[in-house]
Amino acid sequence: MNGDQEERAQATNLALLKRLIGVKSVHYGIDLLTAALLLSGQLQPVGMFVVPEGFMLSLSGPLLGGVTMKTTTSGAKFVMAGLEVITAVFLIARVFGTTGVYVSSHRFSIVVAGLPIGSAPPVAALPGVPEQVLHQYEALLMRHFGLMKRRKRDVGNGMLRRKRKR
Repeated sequence: MNGDQEERAQATNLALLKRLIGVKSVHYGIDLLTAALLLSGQLQPVGMFVVPEGFMLSLSGPLLGGVTMKTTTSGAKFVMAGLEVITAVFLIARVFGTTGVYVSSHRFSIVVAGLPIGSAPPVAALPGVPEQVLHQYEALLMRHFGLMKRRKRDVGNGMLRRKRKR
């Protein structure tokens, strides 16, 4: 590849990374909003879906057309409150992720999944983004936040190299 082609490839990769960051930000924003609604009492666990990978937790409440579930004992109330807090913390920590919305005849349900209940949380992606670009993005973030050390060979790749002024 000549220099002009390399620059175009890097510009394309950078544009894809910017779009991917935008998609991931929106997805995480939805997770944070779901956690906030859980902690404010607008959403609560109403059921579970059994899928081949494990389970998915269904959340609903008055905001989505459902009703607030009433518990009859203090023990049940404690368990429900604990489940809501744990689910919210897992959403904030990205252990759980919002997978979508389930629509029934009377209400909507927000569905979340994560490794603690057996199914992998969803991963935001863009169609057409090469897997190599996704790995570069994740490695770049991990190095930026000190979760991974820089290696000498990584400094020369297009994502970390800075152009010198002459």
